[in-house]
Amino acid sequence: MARRRTLISVLVGVALLALAACGGTTRTPPETHHLKGTLTLHGTYGEDFLDLDDPDPSPGFVGRPDDWDPEGHYCVGHGGYTDVKAGLSASVKNESGTVIGIGTFGAGTIGAFDEQGNYTCVFHFVIRNVPKAAFYQIEAGDGHRGTLRYSYAQTQSNNWKPAFTLG
Repeated sequence: MARRRTLISVLVGVALLALAACGGTTRTPPETHHLKGTLTLHGTYGEDFLDLDDPDPSPGFVGRPDDWDPEGHYCVGHGGYTDVKAGLSASVKNESGTVIGIGTFGAGTIGAFDEQGNYTCVFHFVIRNVPKAAFYQIEAGDGHRGTLRYSYAQTQSNNWKPAFTLG
């Protein structure tokens, strides 16, 4: 019986030491966010964009029915924008220039179209689990399309939705 009490006392002591070593509190995981951004190309059909669903791919719209509506069709960059397409990388760096997240752009969709042949091709991207930083530098591709720079407060007030605009 005394042996059993000693064993229980030792186990209780070990448990108390383990709790004391942990501080008795749980750790708070580091703050992270998902950046859900867009890249919007503005331009001219056949020069800056190609509509992948176009039944008549000619830039002059020859033979196209008047009620043809391209909104929602898939599109890719063309001419000087051939790099802008599904799979284009997106990266975010912190204030030190260290890459803290990477994602890719999805397929582009036509968002708006006008009578002059101008429209937008919109691409979405997600960069998951971005840690908190004082500043964020967000790039599309190799960075030659520019860099978005936001403070933590600006990024937060934009609901973690950075937006590139080209053309």
